[in-house]
Amino acid sequence: MPYSIPITTMGPVARRTVDRMGQGRVAAVFDRSFYIEYGDEFVCIGVPALIPGPLTASADVPSGMNWASSGIRIDARVSGVDGVLSVGDRFRFHTRSAQQWSLPPFPGSASGAVPMDAMLSGVRAMAPTDGLAPLLFWGAETGAMSPVVNTALPAHRRLSDWLRQVAAGVDVSPPAESACRLLGLGPGLTPSGDDYLGGVMIALHAFGCRQEVERLYAIIDREAPRRTNRISAAHLAAAREGWGAAPLHDMLNRLGTETGPPLPSLIQDVDRIGHTSGWDALTGILTAVQAWSPAACESSRAA
Repeated sequence: MPYSIPITTMGPVARRTVDRMGQGRVAAVFDRSFYIEYGDEFVCIGVPALIPGPLTASADVPSGMNWASSGIRIDARVSGVDGVLSVGDRFRFHTRSAQQWSLPPFPGSASGAVPMDAMLSGVRAMAPTDGLAPLLFWGAETGAMSPVVNTALPAHRRLSDWLRQVAAGVDVSPPAESACRLLGLGPGLTPSGDDYLGGVMIALHAFGCRQEVERLYAIIDREAPRRTNRISAAHLAAAREGWGAAPLHDMLNRLGTETGPPLPSLIQDVDRIGHTSGWDALTGILTAVQAWSPAACESSRAA
């Protein structure tokens, strides 16, 4: 007899995928979550503490549930009928009553209510040396940088220049070579460069720069099949729509309002996203936010 498990919360992409799912497969299995694949779309099913995001679905299971030892296997058959996801022969996930996680609207301007210096100071105090977070401080005394950061730095500089031009109202195409240099860069299920690009698109979407998002995503979509994996590409497609993990939006929204949770608490939530995925995406977001500072905009207009 299969285990019957309610899904309590779903992201918007997960809901959309499940509602039209026919036959799919298990694409990846980890201790706290697993991915199911349907066409080009993915759903990440996990434990109740799974961080909300566009692709996630939280299952009502014990907090110590280990999916890797539960009997779920890669390539196991998945079928969706009438709000029920059947995964192999052991599990039935019921999605009809799941609440949909959705984004709060961005409350302020791109220039922000929280001073950027204060944000960067808090980030620098807690940022890891792994991943791409050191890019935020490359002009300061940062010490030796990792090979991944050294590879990303020229692309980061060119994308920063492009973002400053966009913020100043200049109609210019994104640097394709730089986007390609970042795409697939770094280890992990979602490489650091992919997370960075996703963060840039999330910020641009919040700032209302939809045309620039589409231009950047066109490059990503063209190059993704040969530069990154399909799950990471699905997260990038969600970022194109302005969606990322909840703590990233909490940080971005904190920049746009006078009130909210203290920055150290928000940064700790970002730190919980993957190994460095949260930090890498936050680096992309803050790179875009920096471009919208008044000084950066004036410099780009003068150029």
